[in-house]
Formats: sequence, C-alpha cells, structure tokens
Amino acid sequence: MNNLPLTSLLAVCSLVGGLAACSARASDGEAAAAPDAADTRRIADFSDPQEPERWRVMNDDVMGGRSEGDAAFNDGRMTFFGDINTDGGGFSSIRRPLEPGALAGAAGVRLRVKADGRPYRVTVRDGSRIRRGEVQFRVPIDAPAAEGWQDVAVAFADLEPTFHGDVVDAEPFDPAAAAEIGLILNDTGDGPFRLEVAWIAAVSAAR
Repeated sequence: MNNLPLTSLLAVCSLVGGLAACSARASDGEAAAAPDAADTRRIADFSDPQEPERWRVMNDDVMGGRSEGDAAFNDGRMTFFGDINTDGGGFSSIRRPLEPGALAGAAGVRLRVKADGRPYRVTVRDGSRIRRGEVQFRVPIDAPAAEGWQDVAVAFADLEPTFHGDVVDAEPFDPAAAAEIGLILNDTGDGPFRLEVAWIAAVSAAR
C-alpha cells in the first residue's frame, strides 16, 4: 500500500478492519513528506517554529511515579523521549491544546512517526466528564520499530474513554468539540523510549 493515495488507503482500511489497523509505510529519509491535502488538514506541523510552544509534557510524578519524559524539537520533528519506571506509576505523556473546530468532520488522525516499537497511544479530550472528572479518550498506534518513517492512521471510532488510565463508561468522542490531542506511553515495561513525530493531520471520512 506504499503508493496508494489516501482516499484509496482509507477505503482499504475500512475493508480490513478500520483505520487503526492500517498504516502507510515510508522510507527512512522522508520525515517531512506531506499528507494528501485533499483528504487531510494539518493540526500539528513540527516544521512550524511556533509549534514547540504548544506542547507540554506530563509524567507520572503527578501521582508519585518515577518515570521521566521530555521533548526535543529540531529538524522539523518532535522527539518524545524518556524512561518508563513502573514502580509507582508507569507513564509519560505529551499534549497540546486544539483550536475550536480543529477536528470537526474528521474520522481520525494521521501521524508521520518513527517509533521504537513500544505501544504508544493517541489521546484526545472533548470536555466530556464523568462523576470523577474529565474523560481522556485513547487509541493505540501501530508503528513497528523496523519500518523507519511511516504514516499511521487511527480512527476516532476505535477510541476508548478512560479516567486515570481505567476504561470508563462515557459518551462517544465528539470531534467537533475536541480541545486537546496528545501521545502517551503507559505500558508495563521499564526502560527508555523514543518516538519521533513530523506532523499530525486530521483525516476526513472515507469516500
């Protein structure tokens, strides 16, 4: 599927089990390759010198954990890196606010990443709340370490509502009300992690 246009890619994804199961692979040297403008709109582009100011890291030290995470911005990419410690926590995350309507009409998001094989998730918030607090929606990304730079698409239909990492009952995610997007690593393995991201784009519904 390397050379399919996004409209064809989305159609194939819908046949094989949804966007979350589908990614378009790319060669190692193509960090800044652009998404198909007819089917996507950028919501984060790390070639923009203002983009780093929009992101903030949150680690498990907010709940007494010992994981470390940070971000570096250079060469048109964001590098999210650190070290997970599952003794007392076990997560590191990075997130940014969204402009009102940034995801309106979108079926999901597409990211250009270079990963280390660990199970990262995309996170979004739309202001939904349960009795205990605000809901965070999460969906895994499929980004094998051996693939180099790759385009990965995830579907909002596959999002799980969570609160402090636990799955909860909540209304489905509302893209039109999206207020935040981010990435999180909260697996069960101690050790270093590194994820590079060139851009994130909203993906329109498959035609």
